[in-house]
Amino acid sequence: MSYLADSILVFVDCSQISGRAREDLFLNSRDRLREGRLLPSIEEEVAKIINSHPGLRTLQAGRRLDELNASLADSKPLAETLEKIIQQSPSLSSLFNLGTRISSPFDLTGVTTTDEEFHGKKYPTYFNPVNGLKTGSIQRPVNHDFRVAFETDAENEYFIRDENPGKLKVSINNEEVKNSSYNLWNGKANINLVFPIEAKAKQKFEYKITVEGAGQVDTFEYTFTVEATDAIMRPPNPPGPRPKPPSDDEGKERKRPSSLAQPNITEVHKDSWGEHDFDQYSALKIRNFEDKYDFYVNVDNSYLLNEIKVNPRMEPEVIRVRFTNALVLVGLALLNKYDQASEADTIDETMSPFDHISEVAKAIAPIICPMIDKLGAI
Repeated sequence: MSYLADSILVFVDCSQISGRAREDLFLNSRDRLREGRLLPSIEEEVAKIINSHPGLRTLQAGRRLDELNASLADSKPLAETLEKIIQQSPSLSSLFNLGTRISSPFDLTGVTTTDEEFHGKKYPTYFNPVNGLKTGSIQRPVNHDFRVAFETDAENEYFIRDENPGKLKVSINNEEVKNSSYNLWNGKANINLVFPIEAKAKQKFEYKITVEGAGQVDTFEYTFTVEATDAIMRPPNPPGPRPKPPSDDEGKERKRPSSLAQPNITEVHKDSWGEHDFDQYSALKIRNFEDKYDFYVNVDNSYLLNEIKVNPRMEPEVIRVRFTNALVLVGLALLNKYDQASEADTIDETMSPFDHISEVAKAIAPIICPMIDKLGAI
């Protein structure tokens, strides 16, 4: 949600957690949080809710489209230049494993950007399962949480409004559980569920979803069985987004481009510095949307402008293109490092990958142009 990062404010209501949990979470001063086991669990759950919220995903898609649409024509030549550079270098092609160029940098697959307004009802008249849940039985890996989806005509604020809010209860084998979360948006409710701690592969559990509320005539109940399958081991995620790899099957078109497929490149001038937190020394900023990355390069960087001034024998546009593509290649290399990170790698968790890349770009910006010019002459 990098396009919304400065616009999201999350409130977490901790009034109903146990006294012991409150002690584990809050310091006596109540103005700070305790670094224990509970805090990262809450942060992880909040991140999941934000990441999967369809309303936020739609908002981010629209904001990205508005921001990049004006620069689409200007960014195409830059991307084509970068594509040629990588294609002509076997080592770069091997490193980045690039596929074909993205036909549309604004492919909003799976994201609705329609302006049609959803009009839900104060009290829903249905709450029905969708997709595989309709069969009443599903299978999920025993070591991972999972999500189930329902369709409803309830208004978006149904579960969170002040007056007569609806209540959603989850029970496993007739015992109510609290460690589940959900979101409701435009007629679709996504419920995140977990297996019991003692669950083992090949065990089956009966889940029941109950939706009810004060002033509501109907109570909706749906029961289904979940069979725990063998554990699936996934590599640990580094801080920040991890791109999804494309399919490796021969003859199978990639559903989505690799994270290192041709990025969208936008040149940022001084009059737009404020929109990107740039100053005279800033060089590169990366934002992500789904599996795509947008690169913003400061072409009014002081070191770049100085290089143009002291190097009159070369066209200013050539110097700018060198500077831009060199920074983008560095950014791609660092993204590739984060993508391939393992437990043995040391990653600074106090800084996001994008912030780290921006700092590296700022540090090398003074030498980018002289390095390309002078080393190429050796």
